[in-house]
Amino acid sequence: MYLSIPIPKDGELAITVGQTVDYGTPFVKQKDKKEIKVPLASLLHKPEKKIFQYLKKFVGEQIEKDELIAEAKSFLGTKKYKSPVRGVLKEINHTDGSITIETDSENVSDLVCYFCGEVAEVGDEDVKIKVKHLKEITIAEPTNSFGGEILWYNGDEPYNLKFDITDQKIVFSVSLTPFEQVKLETLGVDGYVTIHELPEPTQLPKAKFHQLEDWQKLKEHNFPYCIVDGKNNKMYLYGV
Repeated sequence: MYLSIPIPKDGELAITVGQTVDYGTPFVKQKDKKEIKVPLASLLHKPEKKIFQYLKKFVGEQIEKDELIAEAKSFLGTKKYKSPVRGVLKEINHTDGSITIETDSENVSDLVCYFCGEVAEVGDEDVKIKVKHLKEITIAEPTNSFGGEILWYNGDEPYNLKFDITDQKIVFSVSLTPFEQVKLETLGVDGYVTIHELPEPTQLPKAKFHQLEDWQKLKEHNFPYCIVDGKNNKMYLYGV
């Protein structure tokens, strides 16, 4: 059986066919991001609250280097602003009349694998990992794509949780108390898939089972690993 993993578009693949990868293996090398703030209202000599009238781009749009992104005409002539970098328009600030462009920095960091197994095939858009006992289910409300080793948690004896049990695990549980959630995050878990909403806000990735029966049936098989596909609301459980 093979599990397909999409390759992030903004990076250089760091794994090869035949390689056995785990959760510490570099997956893609990516340039870190930096932000450039441009005082657009000042450059165009226009009111701060009206700079959106002169923009040629919307928030979230890609910008090429030297591309025209703002233009203001008057009886004295036309003022233009061209982007100094390639990036994405991240913010328009109507208070100070600035815009923020997100672009690549010179620093490179590794995006590590959120899956494990042997790399069977490398394509243009995805890699295929050789796995065992693959199971696909539909999930709800994933915050993004993530994965890892599963910690099946029934709520039994939370005081017995220890770092070597919880570190870098994805918690599968029906529900959690505030105490349990705080303790799990203190002990290094990497995400949650639950039936009920988490009691506390979290910065960790999360998703929800559609129904209790999904959790119960999957627990019977005791799958060791999971991948949440946040784009397609799918989750894959597997062994290697």
